Amino acid sequence: MKHVIIGDSDDEHFECICKIIESSFNLNVEPAKSIGEILKKISSPKGAEIKLVLLTEHLPYSANAMRAYFERCHGAERGADRDNHCWIGLVYDGNNPYSRLNLNSDICEVSLPYPSCEEAERLFRERLGAIFGDLKLPDVTLANDMQLKVQVDELAKHWKRNDGEEVLRRLLGGFFSISLMVQRLRSGGSGALVFRVQPLSLGQDAQYLIKFTEDKWKLKEEAKKHPTVVGGTPDYRRYTAEILEPKPESQRDGHVVRCGGWYAICFRFLGGSSFGESVDLEEVLTGPARRMACLSSDDMPTLEAYRTRILSIVLDWLKRHWCANTKYTIRLDQQPWTTVDAEDNAYESLPPYTLRGDVKYRIRQFIDGPKAGESLLSNWPQLADFVKGFVNHTGSGDGSKMNHHVSMILSPAHGDLNANNVLFFPELQDPIFLIDFAMYQEHGHALQDFARLEAEIKYA
Repeated sequence: MKHVIIGDSDDEHFECICKIIESSFNLNVEPAKSIGEILKKISSPKGAEIKLVLLTEHLPYSANAMRAYFERCHGAERGADRDNHCWIGLVYDGNNPYSRLNLNSDICEVSLPYPSCEEAERLFRERLGAIFGDLKLPDVTLANDMQLKVQVDELAKHWKRNDGEEVLRRLLGGFFSISLMVQRLRSGGSGALVFRVQPLSLGQDAQYLIKFTEDKWKLKEEAKKHPTVVGGTPDYRRYTAEILEPKPESQRDGHVVRCGGWYAICFRFLGGSSFGESVDLEEVLTGPARRMACLSSDDMPTLEAYRTRILSIVLDWLKRHWCANTKYTIRLDQQPWTTVDAEDNAYESLPPYTLRGDVKYRIRQFIDGPKAGESLLSNWPQLADFVKGFVNHTGSGDGSKMNHHVSMILSPAHGDLNANNVLFFPELQDPIFLIDFAMYQEHGHALQDFARLEAEIKYA
């Protein structure tokens, strides 16, 4: 992230300038209340990240002192160990700033009017855009969707201003500078937010998916594993998303960009708008029947038959591409379970199945709660004792009895195949499109995706 230093002793004055810059450009603004503080920042190890220093007339200065301030800033900039140029400029309040402050264009490289009115604000953005056009944030239009607005507002919780749209634009600005339409895709069970993004420019047919989360490590895992995803048909890559490189100035952590406490990764749908609209499996299985190119009228005599047919399409897809595809399946002796706690902040290949320590604790808390599962299962007390033994390694459910090797079929596995990670494109004959490959395994237990979907559909 590139930085702007604003020398201003007036907090309200600074905040006005800061808001305009950060809402228009992918720049991080920092305050400095004195010339000494400015020089210290320029000369610091992080000084190479500073793209612009703006002095204001609210800095304490005497006659002709402003020119001396500029000269000292230029001297510090030249003396710093940096590969790029740092612009030194002025935000002025009145007229004729150069003659009034004894400055010229050689020493003051950019002059911006204080944005006290609409015209001054327009000039401020225009002049700054002439220098930092590559850092301009995209114009974003939100789809008319109340749930989308709620999700975007959530992005503001780690930001200095209560403005989720500003955070959205800054994260999107790590990848785009063009005008964009943003639509809600879904909110993941892990707290991730996923949006579908479409350029509004003429001739731009591409469609994108952008994912936001507070857990950077999850996105880094997804970026690492995404290129390893395989499929059982020659055009399989048409049905996966291509990971997108951030813009060079935003590329500090591989494919992941950051704003405040949020991290983002972006993918491009290879089919573009020709795929048509999408809907996730949860909505297909819980909403009304809808027309799909892959279904005939015989598949939809009743709502139950329609949903059953939809689910069979998903399961057949998994078998065809992964778990029953002899190109990828292998049989090996594997340990199905380990009592050792799983590592935090890591996705491990299964088998062996395992649980993190905090998950075991939550299971025990749930079981010990008041009649936790009796409304779901008639034999809950016996099952609860078994599960508790499995977690605690005691009694008939002792999981340690599975600490031995058995013959198992391994295949590619998604690893987190919930109903939000399966997208349907109703206009396609082959409508399945999977997302979120952070837990993908090249050689995982062949039935884990089926088990994950079964548990969610029955009990979630």
